[in-house]
Amino acid sequence: MAKRRKRRRPKAGPQPVKHPGREVESASEKKKDAPVRREPDAPRPVSYKGLAIRAGIVAALFYPYLLYIGGESPSVALIWTVIAFAIMMPVGIAIDHVRYRLQRKRYDQRVSGAE
Repeated sequence: MAKRRKRRRPKAGPQPVKHPGREVESASEKKKDAPVRREPDAPRPVSYKGLAIRAGIVAALFYPYLLYIGGESPSVALIWTVIAFAIMMPVGIAIDHVRYRLQRKRYDQRVSGAE
């Protein structure tokens, strides 16, 4: 006797359709086609997100320092912390740009073989 097909639920939606033009690629094939943005040992350019995180961590440590060791009131300590964060951003950008330029110069010399 032939096996009966299972009934679909009444509100199951349309039948799934396989698109014939779409080919399934493996993860390794996708990685091979992806462009390489930089060499693995090349210096990293300035990351503004990382810079903001570093400045935030320093500011978060600066606030309790002002409260407990500096003896400031909480509102004054908060104002000084915000000012310190605002100063740390452009100074950090400048320091990171100088660091990146120096690392890039050394990297270019090493790659070109002019050591």
